[in-house]
Amino acid sequence: MVINTQIMNQKTNPNPNRVHNARQILLSLMMVGLVMLQVSCNSGQLYKRAITLPDSVWNSGDRVRFVIPVNKPPEKAALHLFFRYATAFQYNSLQVKCTIFSPDNSILVEDTMDLPFRTEEGEVEGVGFANVWDIDFVLLKSTDIFSKKGHYTIEIAHAMPEKQVFFIGEVGLLLERVE
Repeated sequence: MVINTQIMNQKTNPNPNRVHNARQILLSLMMVGLVMLQVSCNSGQLYKRAITLPDSVWNSGDRVRFVIPVNKPPEKAALHLFFRYATAFQYNSLQVKCTIFSPDNSILVEDTMDLPFRTEEGEVEGVGFANVWDIDFVLLKSTDIFSKKGHYTIEIAHAMPEKQVFFIGEVGLLLERVE
């Protein structure tokens, strides 16, 4: 009789850990599917790289550097800057300084930008899961920035008044061919 009661309880009261694990597996499979879909749709990518910041802290003066090899200059390209950040990121926007160097090391672009990470209502921007969010900004669309063969260097530094910016986990760059 005890065995039947245990079986009966298992059918009517599912183990909460088992339900939680099933949800985690389902959400993980959904994320993998979305990533695979995104990868298959990004055939115009010329370069993509993300750099992880140690302990999700970006120190003043630390430059994140990307070196993009351009073997066949695209007719038209878009340059994206993307971030992975935590909801605990304490600011509504992030000020960054972006410098693009040509293959001969001359400065092509040097600009400081204010990138919004929250809406006017204070909600986080981007696409997220739990407390981790990804946000993407188009820095430029151009026909002439990447017009020569060679290695272009792009440096990104935070331009916030504070010495350290917390909860930025990754800084990434994407160069893609556009129509």
